[in-house]
Amino acid sequence: MTTETTTYPPLTVRDALDVAAICEAAIHNQRVAWLYGSHGDVMHGIARSIGDQNGNLAGRDDDIRDCYLRVSATFEHFLPVGEVMAMIRTGEFVANYSDDSVDDVDEAHIAARYPTAIDYSA
Repeated sequence: MTTETTTYPPLTVRDALDVAAICEAAIHNQRVAWLYGSHGDVMHGIARSIGDQNGNLAGRDDDIRDCYLRVSATFEHFLPVGEVMAMIRTGEFVANYSDDSVDDVDEAHIAARYPTAIDYSA
């Protein structure tokens, strides 16, 4: 996979934990939900792999922040990992939730109803 060259700040422990949660979701095909659009709509699907926006898997030397998380829903979605990392922190992306339905979740409730993979309160 050929990735763009992006200059990032140093990867912090918090960033590494976010990356670990994203990788775990893809490895174990976990259910994920995220907010999108200007109205705070919720999309949900199954995390599948990490690679480029064409579905090619990432290589060992690719910067994970330049890769995409492939999510299967009604359509295939390719979410930039760097953006997913930011969404995890704001509660706009969750993985491995246990509720059977996220259809009635709105922007104000997604973080409260679905625990994130990482607890930042400590």
